[in-house]
Amino acid sequence: QFLAISETLSGGNQRILQTKAPVPAEQEVFDVTMELFLAGLLLLSGGGGNTQLNSAACTDPVGGIKLSSSLIELAAAGEDGVTVEATVRFAKAAFCFEYFDIFDTIIAPLRSFLKKHDNMAWKSFELDLDVLIAME
Repeated sequence: QFLAISETLSGGNQRILQTKAPVPAEQEVFDVTMELFLAGLLLLSGGGGNTQLNSAACTDPVGGIKLSSSLIELAAAGEDGVTVEATVRFAKAAFCFEYFDIFDTIIAPLRSFLKKHDNMAWKSFELDLDVLIAME
């Protein structure tokens, strides 16, 4: 589910540092975009998916992050969860579409998660997020 949301929101022509709110021709497009971000936020927090959790289990905005290698592997295995890379892409998309409420909800817990695990492969993600925070 998160793979579909992530791919839909990450348009190939969207530049991260050139933000602008989507200017849909119809209100329905705006509504769908917002619903995609809200559904992504639910999946990112550990809700939705194959295993329905109670609302108390979904209090951590990044509680659904898995330390696996790719989102496609999770999807192929039918497992719930979101990879770190997909979470960072989701945060970038929220920033780019100027959904700052969603961006602000996940940015601090995501940065804490990255610092806690101290993975050298994720250092570029930390730097990317730092730049977005500085620009906000």
